[in-house]
Amino acid sequence: METLTNIERFEKALNNGTFTMQEELEMINLLVTKYKFISKSEYARKEGVSPQGVESRLKANNDPFIKMIGKLFIIN
Repeated sequence: METLTNIERFEKALNNGTFTMQEELEMINLLVTKYKFISKSEYARKEGVSPQGVESRLKANNDPFIKMIGKLFIIN
């Protein structure tokens, strides 16, 4: 039998209702706090580049990012 990865075990626990909604929200909060997500426009202002410049950097895989809730966030 194949051993599940941490992500697979976590996904299984989420799907099985192992966590309460409050616990799930706290997990999101912990991740957002740890990785200091910023919006594309915040990143552009901070780095002095245009939004198109941000896109170029992301396409070149120079900066880690995540897409969620229909928006793009850069890991600061």
